[in-house]
Amino acid sequence: MVKAFFQARIGRAGALAIWLSVLVSIRAEPVADGVRAHIEFLADDLLAGRATGSPGFALAANYVAAQFRAAGLEPAGDRGGWQQAIQFLEATRVPEGAVARLERGGVTETLKYGEDYVADPVWFGEKAEVTAPLLFVGYGVHAPDSGYDDFAGVDLTGKIAVVLSGAPPTLPHDERAYYTKTTVKYAELARCHAVGVVTVLTPEDDARVPWAIRINGTRFSAMRLVDETSRPLDVFPELKVGITLQREAAARWLGGGPRPLAEIFAAAKLGKPQAFALPGTATLVAQSTFRRVASANVLGRLAGSDPKLREEVVVVTAHLDHIGIGPAINGDNIYNGRYDNATGTAILIEAARLLAGGPRPRRTVLFAALTGEEKGLLGGVHLARHPVVPREKVAANVNVDMPMFLGAARDVIAWGAEHSTLGKVVERVGRAHGLALGPDPAPEEVIFVRSDQYPFVEAGVPAIYLDPGETPVDPAMKLHELNAEFRRLHYHRPSDDLSLPFDHAAAAHFTRFIADVVRGVTDEPQRPQWNKGDFFGARFAP
Repeated sequence: MVKAFFQARIGRAGALAIWLSVLVSIRAEPVADGVRAHIEFLADDLLAGRATGSPGFALAANYVAAQFRAAGLEPAGDRGGWQQAIQFLEATRVPEGAVARLERGGVTETLKYGEDYVADPVWFGEKAEVTAPLLFVGYGVHAPDSGYDDFAGVDLTGKIAVVLSGAPPTLPHDERAYYTKTTVKYAELARCHAVGVVTVLTPEDDARVPWAIRINGTRFSAMRLVDETSRPLDVFPELKVGITLQREAAARWLGGGPRPLAEIFAAAKLGKPQAFALPGTATLVAQSTFRRVASANVLGRLAGSDPKLREEVVVVTAHLDHIGIGPAINGDNIYNGRYDNATGTAILIEAARLLAGGPRPRRTVLFAALTGEEKGLLGGVHLARHPVVPREKVAANVNVDMPMFLGAARDVIAWGAEHSTLGKVVERVGRAHGLALGPDPAPEEVIFVRSDQYPFVEAGVPAIYLDPGETPVDPAMKLHELNAEFRRLHYHRPSDDLSLPFDHAAAAHFTRFIADVVRGVTDEPQRPQWNKGDFFGARFAP
């Protein structure tokens, strides 16, 4: 009856065109519906924010494993199962046990925790204390490739280093991203025999993450991976205590030096190394409580079809964890993480289903829903350091983290495209999908080192992180402003939940794009290579 109606109105050719359009839309629905269904489960209050090591995360992990099985993947975890078990040490700050005191010229100033400063967790023993003079050393960066050194002519032995957050803006972008990493900076300070760290936020970092949000973040626990003796990894016991100062407190503590804070910031912007002693002696105390936590990455394998290339593996990642239960905001204490990163995980599952549906990729694909990203990329670090295949067989990583679908975009952002031949694959697949490569919307945030692709980069593996762009399909829509508003109002807050707007058609389109990028990488005759002279390739590749 419906068909007769169409034929009567527009004729047989028109009816056929409409029915073909309907069939295409019906065919498209499983991807959009799949992504939507996964998100609605993973971001539900039942999972209580999927915190690493929580029952909610365990439930989410079981769900992803079931979806991997339904998609046609094989288990790739421990002992033939779906999970790669990981042990963590969790530290919770004890604010009432913290002290930050400066004695100068017979005057003692004791800062207020939360109002003036916050302390890093203590990882060796429940309490740590240090009393020492202060020495300002700029950004605390030694970048020999660019001839930059904040430590030239400086002896930090036995002193508390005072450093600016981030890295010199005059460094090449890749080097700046690398030296921004706290682990890189702390390793250099420990090498120089500092005994503590005071971090002063630059105006840019202060604006990017306001103090109130930083304080809220410290109310959640911190975690580290542990070695076979249960000692925490990637921490620096030489640096007994670390604190971060709020702007006004920083101005007071540095006010006794040879130049005020405003002049320090101005010189830092120009890339001028600066170091000088600060008068007085500081006492820093920090305290933590500890517990052991177990969690797991969820791993599914899709065997490649090529007899030779199938030995090489392309790892596709999205983090499954979020930050769990926390301080209530507007009466809600469940940090659901709908965009961050239930959405990325949903896309991971549906991309696996698309690729498993054929034709089979030439290289093997390992799909990994990672734990511990919100605790410092820990699930990604563990998988990169302990791959479930021989390390030399890991050919590439494609990562999806917090893709935003407040509206449809005409482009994609590919962090890392300039570093390896993966960029050419993304550009080619993007053209086929009508998607251009868009610019990095926030280069100052050095995103390339801040998600789960970076542990693979550190392991020498070419990697790329893909997100929807910000050039809207509808010119009237201000995608950049909408995304910025999300980061300002909803990022790492309970309001990142199912109530937010979501363009399901755009999510389905992006999912197909991701699946085709992965297929493109797996089917290339040559495995991905770092571009000649690339900073990360030269530093990390075998």
